[in-house]
Amino acid sequence: MDPSLVVAILTGSQRHSDQDLRQLALEDARRDGKGRANGILALPMASVVAAYQALPAQERDRQTVIEGHLLDEIVPAVLEDISEPRYRRPFGAAADSKTG
Repeated sequence: MDPSLVVAILTGSQRHSDQDLRQLALEDARRDGKGRANGILALPMASVVAAYQALPAQERDRQTVIEGHLLDEIVPAVLEDISEPRYRRPFGAAADSKTG
């Protein structure tokens, strides 16, 4: 990975707080925009996984605050070390999709 890209991502992640991005989106909407603001959130993967592992399984499918950031309920679906049955593929689905 390009070190300058890593620095850019980390810098971008720290540039705006969640509240700043909400405010930017509101300002965009007031200017007849779509009410959007873009940002990058970079958190240590170990912290994210540990936070989800600390939650009871039945609480992993809702929004969760990690290191002061509100994460969407779908985040566990992309974490390899977290079991989230709601997003689990049925047995054989990957193999079936390859064979057509």
